[in-house]
Amino acid sequence: MPGARSGTATAAGRDGNGRSFTAVTRSGTTYHWMDRPLMARRLRTVLRPGGHFILISDLKQATSAQQTAYAKPDFGVTSDVNRLIAEYLGGVRRAGRRVLPNKTPSGEEEILCAAGYFGPRWLVVNDPGLLFRSMETLVADIYSRSNSAPHLFGERLDEFDTRLREILSAGSIDEGYEMAKPSTEARIWANPGPDDSPDVEL
Repeated sequence: MPGARSGTATAAGRDGNGRSFTAVTRSGTTYHWMDRPLMARRLRTVLRPGGHFILISDLKQATSAQQTAYAKPDFGVTSDVNRLIAEYLGGVRRAGRRVLPNKTPSGEEEILCAAGYFGPRWLVVNDPGLLFRSMETLVADIYSRSNSAPHLFGERLDEFDTRLREILSAGSIDEGYEMAKPSTEARIWANPGPDDSPDVEL
């Protein structure tokens, strides 16, 4: 975008250095691992009036046809992989250094509305075509998750990795597979100005 500038910061640790932005984007997944009410309030201090807070994630409100098309082939190994992770890290789902005994928290809309945002407006981006998923891609996907990041396994990582690959090999994933490309959704929240009403154009 011509003339656009960007920056990075930790929302919960804003230092109030005077920067302001027209839009702030964040992965919808990482949004769940923090003090969400605090983050929502502090983001408004860097968003200009009329600016937008955009949460980006894989499509959550997919139609049944989309869910079928974008589903990852299971090959009968998903439950085995989850049991292996639980064996090494415990039965309570991890979220990096934290645990989520009640699973991923909900209430995104209530929190953002309470912080003063208007919205959201949904934007869905579809990308037709196929993705090839190799064994290495699938292993990388598992390690990219907050509940099975490599550092969580400590000195047992090599042992876990060997057993993980054995499970995937038993599921005939060695040669890889193709799947439809997933869709992406953006949930767009407006930071209103002092004279805006809730029906302001997002």
